[in-house]
Amino acid sequence: MNTYRLKSYKVNVNDIQIVYSLIFQNSLYSCECYKEGYIRDDNNYSLVHNITEDEGEAQEFFDTIVKRCVYPVHIEDIVQDYFYY
Repeated sequence: MNTYRLKSYKVNVNDIQIVYSLIFQNSLYSCECYKEGYIRDDNNYSLVHNITEDEGEAQEFFDTIVKRCVYPVHIEDIVQDYFYY
């Protein structure tokens, strides 16, 4: 099972470094987001697996959350809204 981190960005939001990663594994895209230097709990870390198999859709979603500086606590809800509603 190969895992590839396709894109990774660090964004400074109110003196907090937020790291976003787009991951490709088993023909599906996943999204990881966390506050650097914080405990990886539900507020500071999010990893949503298997959000889509479509590369273009995954890239567009990823670019949107990075541009809007979404906090990790909100990633899962935004994935649900973006892909399933």
